[in-house]
Amino acid sequence: VPRIAVVDFGESRMMENPFELDLRNRGTEIIKGPEMLELDFVSRRDSKAHDRRKRVGTNKAADIWSLGCLFFELLTGRFLFEDYDFATHWACATGKSGQDVVNEANERRLENNGPLLEYVRYLLVRDADRRPTIGMACKRFDSLASSMTGSAAAGG
Repeated sequence: VPRIAVVDFGESRMMENPFELDLRNRGTEIIKGPEMLELDFVSRRDSKAHDRRKRVGTNKAADIWSLGCLFFELLTGRFLFEDYDFATHWACATGKSGQDVVNEANERRLENNGPLLEYVRYLLVRDADRRPTIGMACKRFDSLASSMTGSAAAGG
């Protein structure tokens, strides 16, 4: 399976350990994970969402969300949340709107391809603690690519 490296270190930071959290809101808005979009809001002590018992911040899981957004963009040539204003994007990404992360229009842009939709949704899990690691994402991608190239070679 051929490999493509997607690299953007414009707002990168090396994490010292897997439990470290970054408290700085950084990155491109349209591909930020829910935890990054909510960071400023939940970290303010005067916010209703602030809970001093919860650890606040982002880690490598935010990169997996961004990877899901970039994967969609590579496949379709469009941003996943391109048709949304910021408020709608925030509500969808954080789950406040109750709608699926990949709406019907974006399902059609992926030609309703079940395995591709499943993989995009696999990466775009709203709860950062439940998102796959990069190792898991690569393993799932290898499986997806093998099944797609196998079915293409078989004529299906």
